[in-house]
Amino acid sequence: MTSGSPEHGDVFTEVRRGIRSWGAHEAGGITLSTASGERWIPIAYDDRGAPYPTDETGRERDDLLLSLSDEDDLVACAWASPAPGSRLVGLGCDLVSIRDFAEDPRGERMAELLLTSEERALAQTLIPDNVPASRAVLFGAKEASFKACAAPLRNWYREHDEKLIFEVRHFHSVDGVTERGDARDKAAQHALDALGIVCLSFSYTTLDDKILVVSRALQ
Repeated sequence: MTSGSPEHGDVFTEVRRGIRSWGAHEAGGITLSTASGERWIPIAYDDRGAPYPTDETGRERDDLLLSLSDEDDLVACAWASPAPGSRLVGLGCDLVSIRDFAEDPRGERMAELLLTSEERALAQTLIPDNVPASRAVLFGAKEASFKACAAPLRNWYREHDEKLIFEVRHFHSVDGVTERGDARDKAAQHALDALGIVCLSFSYTTLDDKILVVSRALQ
């Protein structure tokens, strides 16, 4: 998994260190492995189904960002503890099966449904010897970027009544080589402007026959 910009310090180290795979989460919580040992973290879900860490009273923690994803028999958790003054305000992860984008009629239909023509062209250059994996990365980047907006969106609704409506399809990967961002259509761009998100970046790695993508939302 690639690292982020050095200006954000240890936050990205924490993101990479915080990626874990585990079989199940029970009783509304997960166990995170850290340098200082294991921690049991209760989790809750917001109205959009996005998970968030809580303290013992059920209140959302503001010192920890968390995202979950599952695909087949694998579950992934990405977490980060932003350093004081960090621009990191949101985190999202997504697991994507490479075989869903296989170069066969079914995979081609999936690619046409989930990726724009520009993204399909980009996939030819991202991982030239493995186009299905490239397509999985680009789709995962869109999903993970959407998830990375969950925490800022919850904070927004605590103070505002205006509805910010945007979907995964409103995000478009435009730079898969340096992994430095995306383009947004009007719905997503309006929402991100309101949330103060100025950059979405992503990193990815391969887990067995799947791609794991982690996206970071920066203010």
